[in-house]
Amino acid sequence: MIIETKDIKAIKKFQKLGGYMTNKINDETLQRLYEDVVADDEAGLIDDVISNVAYLRGLHADDDRDEILQIIAENEFYEQFT
Repeated sequence: MIIETKDIKAIKKFQKLGGYMTNKINDETLQRLYEDVVADDEAGLIDDVISNVAYLRGLHADDDRDEILQIIAENEFYEQFT
């Protein structure tokens, strides 16, 4: 089988698009997880987790709240999908 240059270009374009779609899906999933973490925080369900992350990362539980919630969401993402 002979693969022509135009076929290689089409394959590379498709691979690039596939990677874009995967990144977009990952970003959307991470955003939904972050929103869930924020809701759990507002409901007071993850106060212990927030305190632990703050302690382990050397962050302030109130001043660095957004960063801590992002860390929690990313951890959830990696636990679910890796």
